[in-house]
Amino acid sequence: MCQGDCPAARSLVASCSNKLFNLAHLCTALATRQEHHGQVNRPARTLEGKLAQAHRWLANPRGPQRQVGMEKDIKSK
Repeated sequence: MCQGDCPAARSLVASCSNKLFNLAHLCTALATRQEHHGQVNRPARTLEGKLAQAHRWLANPRGPQRQVGMEKDIKSK
């Protein structure tokens, strides 16, 4: 069994540290990209939003299905 100062433990710590650094970098890049696009797709919460979604689908039922049931929220700058 290894204690906290053996080579296997140091290797595990280095590996975890590297993976956490990469994850933090990816999260920062994703947040930056999301802010650049300025829109978030999410299910409509209001009756008005649900009606707008239904109208978009009725106008183009063969359109992109991945956005059916989603509303676009444009961030104000």
